Amino acid sequence: MYFYTPVIVSPYDDFVNEFGKDIDFGIYNEKYDSSVLAKNMESIFNSGDYENMCLNAHERVKDYTWDNYVDKILKLLNN
Repeated sequence: MYFYTPVIVSPYDDFVNEFGKDIDFGIYNEKYDSSVLAKNMESIFNSGDYENMCLNAHERVKDYTWDNYVDKILKLLNN
């Protein structure tokens, strides 16, 4: 996502808690079948909103850097 890549991802709890039930940067996939995955990929690539999906993907994680992650860990350890 950081590199402007829309995602097709399982709606696992941590991801949904972090990004919400409705995502504007990809598709939640609940069926683990190659034909469903192919359809989801086609849907993203053929979307008239593809460019926005790419921008939204990056925007949602742009602050997820190692520096920020380490700072958060250090804050937790110091508290």
